[in-house]
Amino acid sequence: MGVVIAALAREGVFRLRGVLIGTVAYQTYASMLGIRFPKDTESTDDIDIAQFRAISVSIGDATANMLEVLRKVDPSFRPVPRSHDQRHVTTYATADIRVDFLTPNRGPDTDAPGKLPALGTDAPQLRFLDFLIRDPEPAVVLHGAGVT
Repeated sequence: MGVVIAALAREGVFRLRGVLIGTVAYQTYASMLGIRFPKDTESTDDIDIAQFRAISVSIGDATANMLEVLRKVDPSFRPVPRSHDQRHVTTYATADIRVDFLTPNRGPDTDAPGKLPALGTDAPQLRFLDFLIRDPEPAVVLHGAGVT
């Protein structure tokens, strides 16, 4: 997990306002609070990254294609196309880890993924995700020297 998150950070995912969410983000709270979580809260096989589509479209900067970024970490990363539309990839996986990209839904409900050009990928649009990522809390992933 740490190696993948460090690679995403080096590529600029977080600088471009990508937000780490889900279990891995939750795990960063322990160091901020000065506590230890029970071992059963440390297990996950996925990394979730969210970004506002409006930011991704207008930011004027971009990472490399996400599959290329992830294959620098592990050449076995493969795109996992959405089942109903093989053209849009929102998830990348190896045998051991999955990286999912998400974006808030800002209009009528839709199953169509939104493009995140700043991150070089697509993302499913989720209702109310904007409340989760609007004011992200700066944190450090405890890997190597730390990944902000």
